[in-house]
Amino acid sequence: MAKKYIPAFSTDILLYICLILFTTPCVLSAIVPGGINLLNDSAFPLTAVIQGADGTFLGQARFKPGEQLSWATNFDPTKFHSPSAPNVSMTPYTVVWKCTNGGFYSTCSGVSPGSLVRANACEGVYYCKPPPKKNKNQQGEEQDSSSDSEDD
Repeated sequence: MAKKYIPAFSTDILLYICLILFTTPCVLSAIVPGGINLLNDSAFPLTAVIQGADGTFLGQARFKPGEQLSWATNFDPTKFHSPSAPNVSMTPYTVVWKCTNGGFYSTCSGVSPGSLVRANACEGVYYCKPPPKKNKNQQGEEQDSSSDSEDD
């Protein structure tokens, strides 16, 4: 009796798996109204602060180096009425990338929904100051290196 050959893994299946894994974040941000993709392509942990067109704070997220996130407003439709601003728009967004110590890293303005925003593609200084080193004195207590010497 002859055995049928069944391939263990087809290259077509591998191609579809790769396609799904690498395009899902981009597709989701395009499907979700107002969504953007945020990518920390720096060597530093950063916080992305998202602002509306009028400078309104919309949200923030922390990122490890190389981490990516799809962000969306997730606002439900509301009956918003404002006599002073009848045509309120949250877009284009501004994304401010900040260092963990609160320092400025970069800023992208004019961000459209569905965009990919990379920290190193925005205008900025592209550097985060390292945290101060901790020294141990003779008793084994930690203290900041910035405060261990004083001028007389």
